[in-house]
Amino acid sequence: ETVIYRIFYYMNRSGNGHLTLRELKRGNLIAAMQHVDDEEDINKVL
Repeated sequence: ETVIYRIFYYMNRSGNGHLTLRELKRGNLIAAMQHVDDEEDINKVL
């Protein structure tokens, strides 16, 4: 739950509780998820 709140705080600039395709494209969420998936220790990410 905390992770979801952090994602929305960082990416949802309009503050409406919905992520738009534009916000997803402008953010690096997908790349960050791929990086976490590749890393054995997720605490090393960020």
